[in-house]
Amino acid sequence: MKRVITFFVLAAVVAAVGFGCCACRKNAKQAKPLIGTEWHLVKLMETDATFAEGKFDIRFIEGETPSKGNIQGVGACNHIIGGEFTVGEKGSLTVGQLGATRMACPELDLEIKFFAALRSTTHYEIDGDVLMLLSDGKLQATLQATEQPAE
Repeated sequence: MKRVITFFVLAAVVAAVGFGCCACRKNAKQAKPLIGTEWHLVKLMETDATFAEGKFDIRFIEGETPSKGNIQGVGACNHIIGGEFTVGEKGSLTVGQLGATRMACPELDLEIKFFAALRSTTHYEIDGDVLMLLSDGKLQATLQATEQPAE
């Protein structure tokens, strides 16, 4: 009986190490860079909304230094026309005041929440092609990298 238990414990340890090591997996996706990638919103806090293609897209554009720049993008119908960001150590991300056009549209309440989520971001994590924006450890928004046309 001891041998059976030892076998199962050893098998569990080998499986945990073998399957749990992200760097070892052959099919693991390489993380997209925060800056320069176009990100499309797929989940906003507690909403179950669907975000159409061409809406709720952002891009972090490098500025004078690799850790500072501006955000470009669009919400439900309004374009972001200003918004500085700063990337710090260990995934910290600070977004400054966002400027945007001021058009009214049916999904304006979601757009306001999206812009608020951007502003409240304190950290980010990237897993492959998924960007998670966090505010003091709480997930605010999940975005996915979009396929970008070849230039």
